[in-house]
Amino acid sequence: MKAVDLLSMAKTNIMRGRLRTILTGLAISIGIASVVLLTVIGQTGKSLINKSLAGLGLEGIMVFSGNKDGLSLEDAQRIQARIPSVTKIMPLETGFGTVNSQDSRRSNAILMGVDEQVGHFIKAKPIFGRLFTQNESERGELVCLVDSGLAQNRFKRQNIVGKTLQITSSAGITQEYTIIGVIPSQLGSLGSLSGSAIPPFIYIPYRSMGVVPERNVRQLIISTDSAYSEKTASNIEELLRRTNSNGKHFQLENISGYREDFDQILDIVTQVLSTTAAISLLVAGLGIMNTMLAAVNERRSEIGICKAIGAGRAQIAFLFLTEAFLITLSASLLGVLLGLAIAFAGSLWLKIPIVVPFTKLLMPTMVTSVIGLLSGLAPAMKAARLQPVSAIRDIN
Repeated sequence: MKAVDLLSMAKTNIMRGRLRTILTGLAISIGIASVVLLTVIGQTGKSLINKSLAGLGLEGIMVFSGNKDGLSLEDAQRIQARIPSVTKIMPLETGFGTVNSQDSRRSNAILMGVDEQVGHFIKAKPIFGRLFTQNESERGELVCLVDSGLAQNRFKRQNIVGKTLQITSSAGITQEYTIIGVIPSQLGSLGSLSGSAIPPFIYIPYRSMGVVPERNVRQLIISTDSAYSEKTASNIEELLRRTNSNGKHFQLENISGYREDFDQILDIVTQVLSTTAAISLLVAGLGIMNTMLAAVNERRSEIGICKAIGAGRAQIAFLFLTEAFLITLSASLLGVLLGLAIAFAGSLWLKIPIVVPFTKLLMPTMVTSVIGLLSGLAPAMKAARLQPVSAIRDIN
């Protein structure tokens, strides 16, 4: 028999036992759909968190001072002048505050004291208005940037440039800030998932926070060439130890390195969950083996006739292996489509973009196809060993 004939027979035989084939394929499809869904969730979660952290400027290298005199603007200038891999450096002050309104409503906010380079670190262009000027940053002008979420919640519209906010810092100092720009929400989709659990961010000139002497800062955020972040962090630490009289009062954190570690942890968690779901594929493989063994017993006479007219052992084995492979492959593809459909439905419901790693989706499909072939091997060998005479005797 030709290969085309064997394929045609395999397709016909699969359709003969339609109900059994559907039930066996359904077990495979559910297992594949689980693996696909968990993989997409893992990749989407990693992308979502990384984008949100990047939008907040939480990347590069952070230098923290444990003492209000620990770091100075001169330290920042020295770092940028002497370490070539440093691309940008910005003073940073953080704290919690309360936004007061005329109707006595109060809401919490996270205050970020920054300078005119904020656009580089938060990676966002103003929707309305502008960013800080160097003069506003150095003089500590009472101006601020707010995100679009705060604008919509408080003023019921996006363009609120020129409006004012009365902000009370954690130190109890209340000041009135003029809004000069509105930027996209830096929490992005993460903010929509967290609801009101994470307060909005308000960016103000770092000098207006008034928490340290004029030439001193408590934190520096440093943007580097990502290829040299570890070496750059080491060079910065060495330079500060040599040139800063209060060197013992600061600590240095490689945020980019932490994000890479975090990515690895998320990958491991995704792989563990996907592997757990993939165990169901082994169970489905046993289902294929059971289905094919039952098919061998039901078709003994058919096998005997095929052998009597010249079909060899290899052709009979190939026939049953083809049936097992076709069932597995079609069920796997259906499972991939099912998993993606559920993922896209969840994306529309939660209003977040999903990340579909198509290359990673090939692996469960290939593994399942191999499981199907291995599961069909024993039934195929059993069918191939049948003697034509004894098989034909089963004809009623």
